[in-house]
Amino acid sequence: MAPALDPQSDPDRFALAVVQQYLHEQGFCTALAALEHESGLHVKNEPARGSALLALVYDHCEALAAAGLDEAAAARRALEEELLAGGSAAGPGPCPCRLRAALEGLHPANITAVTCWPQRALAVTGCADGSVLVLGYDGTLSGTLSAGTSGVLCLALSPDSLGGSGGGSIGSGNLIAAGCMDGSVAVLDSESCAMLACAQPHRKYVVAAAWASDGRHLVTGSWDQSFAVHCLQRRTGSAAAEAAEAEAEAAPAVAAAGEEGSWELVEVYREQCTGKVNAAVFLPPLSNHGSEGNGERSGDTGSGGGPSFLVAVQGSNYLRELCIAPGSSAAAGDDSTAAATDIEPAAAAAAAAATVREVCRRNMNVTGDDHVSFSAAHLALAPCGRLLLVSADNGRLVLYERVGWTPLRTLIGLPVEQFHQYAAAIDASGHYAIAAAAGGALCIFHLGTARLVATLAAHPAKNVRGLCFDGLNNLLLTCSFDRSVKIWEAADGRGHQA
Repeated sequence: MAPALDPQSDPDRFALAVVQQYLHEQGFCTALAALEHESGLHVKNEPARGSALLALVYDHCEALAAAGLDEAAAARRALEEELLAGGSAAGPGPCPCRLRAALEGLHPANITAVTCWPQRALAVTGCADGSVLVLGYDGTLSGTLSAGTSGVLCLALSPDSLGGSGGGSIGSGNLIAAGCMDGSVAVLDSESCAMLACAQPHRKYVVAAAWASDGRHLVTGSWDQSFAVHCLQRRTGSAAAEAAEAEAEAAPAVAAAGEEGSWELVEVYREQCTGKVNAAVFLPPLSNHGSEGNGERSGDTGSGGGPSFLVAVQGSNYLRELCIAPGSSAAAGDDSTAAATDIEPAAAAAAAAATVREVCRRNMNVTGDDHVSFSAAHLALAPCGRLLLVSADNGRLVLYERVGWTPLRTLIGLPVEQFHQYAAAIDASGHYAIAAAAGGALCIFHLGTARLVATLAAHPAKNVRGLCFDGLNNLLLTCSFDRSVKIWEAADGRGHQA
């Protein structure tokens, strides 16, 4: 019998032997005979090795898995150290906590939503009477718009992703999406103050709206237990003429905007859920943070090649992640397609319905079980895009790391009311979370230590309806049923625009 092969003394002969042994064990007789003939090595003359090739493969797989775990653990440790080192558990530090301005008398009714354009130092507010205002941080009115006669519940500003320069063009960064109480969604142009498009995708309470980075796709969520994806496109031909005539009769201001081309929101996807939809947010890419973990991709460029987003549904311990696949805009009638032919909304929606698909479901439970101990009532991304702050409907705030989707912190101590309006955000430094609390208060938490470091009497006796961060100028904006918008700056005054 030939001596046992030593991989160190003769690695080539050892490799041939284990390959031939594998072929022999698997019954690949023809391939084995050919390899024996060409190599001159006959594995049957060698001592048995007990599936040596498979043992080597398994060892290699285990080593890769261990390396992946080590890399993920190292990344988590680095993030933990970053959170602990940043900010202070003794106070709010650079987080806005000092009142800079109180803007009152803006709307004749309750202010129900607020967001901001940091680059322009502009605030956008929505009102219970359906009006939308664009104003400077000093209260200077820049524009008055109307989303209809129903109250505005949420606002979303389109990104300037395509480098447009205004005029209501897709990607111009001038578009405002307003979700309303009657289930309607309006797209408004902040420059012309016109309503460019309006649709009725839901039966009631549109509480969530978010634009994709392409400036074309809009996701809306409602308490009618559904969410939908829309594509903003220009009407052409007879459809545009009929729409322009109808708009001219109904609203001259809208007809004036339609002279450059009427727009419409085409529904490309809809899903009925088991509970009311509380929140929706698009995910920025994670290309700068290495592996996603578990072999799952995530980011504004999803695993389907298009933008991906999260949807939070009441009564579920999962966050749904979906992706808008490439080509949906063409199927739904983009500018080039619409220029060539008239596309009816129903046909466009049918053609594009299959372009949105589920990527995965993110289990919010630490143990991975399916027990529904809480649901996500609000979602907020950190400026870095790597952290997601979930406002749970049990009053807790849970901070998740998107690399691996593991919970980093659970923030306890937020007082809530019976019909609480959940709203939260992470400040520009990424070291503090601020959340709407009971009685019109704001609670500031230090993320490194998960401690409550400050409580602000923001809107006494009224609930905080909405809040948003201006990370560029380090400002916090809040709105309330007291019909005011308040702007907060850091205690040391850092927050004025450079």
